[in-house]
Amino acid sequence: MKKTVLFLLLLAIAQWGFSQRIVDKLDRGLVAQKVSKGVFLSWRILGEEYYDVTYNVYRNGVKITNTPLEVSNYTDVSGTVSNSYSVTAVVRGVEQEQCIAVKPWSTSYMEIYPKHDASLLSTYVPNDACCADVDGDGELERNGSELSQEWTDRQWESHS
Repeated sequence: MKKTVLFLLLLAIAQWGFSQRIVDKLDRGLVAQKVSKGVFLSWRILGEEYYDVTYNVYRNGVKITNTPLEVSNYTDVSGTVSNSYSVTAVVRGVEQEQCIAVKPWSTSYMEIYPKHDASLLSTYVPNDACCADVDGDGELERNGSELSQEWTDRQWESHS
């Protein structure tokens, strides 16, 4: 009986030790977008910052929020595309390090131009894309796959 109770107790302790969620170590992911009423900022709330966290916003290195924000977005009505922005988390009253400063996008989208080796004989067209932190540096990379135009044309002809 004692062995059974001891086994169940050890099993419960082991379960508790492994119950913490495993998350990627990502950066703030700050994005600034020019909008009609200034510059809209949005950033990522990190997994370890969920409780008792507020945020300060900086424009060109100068804090522009009078009191820390309790949300993960902000519109700077005085902002322009020439400004740069960064954000700090204030965790339990202690201001953390500023994230990497970003400049606002002047359009509501980002154009991605695939780079191909000049020796390729076929034309390649985008097929699929995703974002992931491939190299572990905390920044999400854009990953895409492409199909040969010749292959795509043959597939289209065979189904028509």
